[in-house]
Amino acid sequence: MLSEPARRQVTVIAHDSTDARVLRRLRGLQAAGVDVLCLSFRRSRGGRAHTLPVRNLDLGVTHDARYGHRLWAMARGMVTIWHARRLIATTQRFYAVNADSAILALAARRLSGSRAPLAVEIADVQRPMLGRSARAVVLRALERVVLRRSDLLVTSSPGFVRHYFGPVQGRDSDVFLLENKVHPDPGFPSPADDPAGTGPWVVGWYGAFACERSWRIVRDLAVQLDGVAEFHLHGFPTFTDGDTFRREIEAARGVSYIGAYTSPEDLPSVYGQSDFAWAIDFRDPEHNSRWCLPNRLYESAAAGVPVLAVRSTETGAWVEAHGSGRTFGERLEAELLEFLRTVTIDDWRAMRRAVAAVPRESVYGAGDYEALLARLVP
Repeated sequence: MLSEPARRQVTVIAHDSTDARVLRRLRGLQAAGVDVLCLSFRRSRGGRAHTLPVRNLDLGVTHDARYGHRLWAMARGMVTIWHARRLIATTQRFYAVNADSAILALAARRLSGSRAPLAVEIADVQRPMLGRSARAVVLRALERVVLRRSDLLVTSSPGFVRHYFGPVQGRDSDVFLLENKVHPDPGFPSPADDPAGTGPWVVGWYGAFACERSWRIVRDLAVQLDGVAEFHLHGFPTFTDGDTFRREIEAARGVSYIGAYTSPEDLPSVYGQSDFAWAIDFRDPEHNSRWCLPNRLYESAAAGVPVLAVRSTETGAWVEAHGSGRTFGERLEAELLEFLRTVTIDDWRAMRRAVAAVPRESVYGAGDYEALLARLVP
């Protein structure tokens, strides 16, 4: 009697169990046919907690931009890893989400006696990694150490490879592109032929509100449009504290904060309330914001909602290549104002038809996880 082949095991070490990207990775790997053990921190940023679909060992709480505390949290996480070393020893692959998690993965490999290879996912190039400051130099050096000890780099945009990993870190091979596509499919309904409401155009801004300049532009546009368009925000702010954000929302005219949501389960309902989706970001305008391909790019296409983006970015190039919305140039605010004042229902319906024609494989990520697994555990 033939025995069943052993299940493949991947140990994921992640920076934030409340991050929708982490949840998507865990679900994708599990659906692709592996046993997943997760060791993860929790980030104290106010997002809605998820029930993880795999066994998870909690490594404690960390905070945005508090790097000293994060080092302490990583040291405490070593204790959990030591106690879990027998579970970890049987893994066939370590998968670290972010470079600091990769340092823990390397420690876990040593403590458990495992010889499993390491893949590291770096989905963004954050501002502290760039520039000539002593901190940036040290952080890049640590990242290069991690990259040299990893046989596979996973990243979310070709812009990161062209502009950073290749020329700056010397890593342009053994790279797997895993875009932030929708996974699993939450069941988007067929796009409607009519706008979301009978009144103003509704522009939805989804996810983490990390760009303070976008927030100022949204408030200014809402006032200038004066009932022609309004803005609905679904998610949570990261550029300011919750109390300040609530006060600013209450004072803003034509702007509504709907609240947090769970991805991907809530995506059909939140995107179904909007006519256009905001994919404009200036958090790091010369680097990460210019190179990235954000979640909302794929979510809006899956929902059939035209996206608004900046032309001179990787996001804008994706929108233009796929016909999934409208891009704007250097006179951003004036162009947005003119567009929202003059766009007609016929224009909007033509844009919706173009979005509906975007190939499914460009928007949904199931096939990408199957390809990733073939690289992780052949």
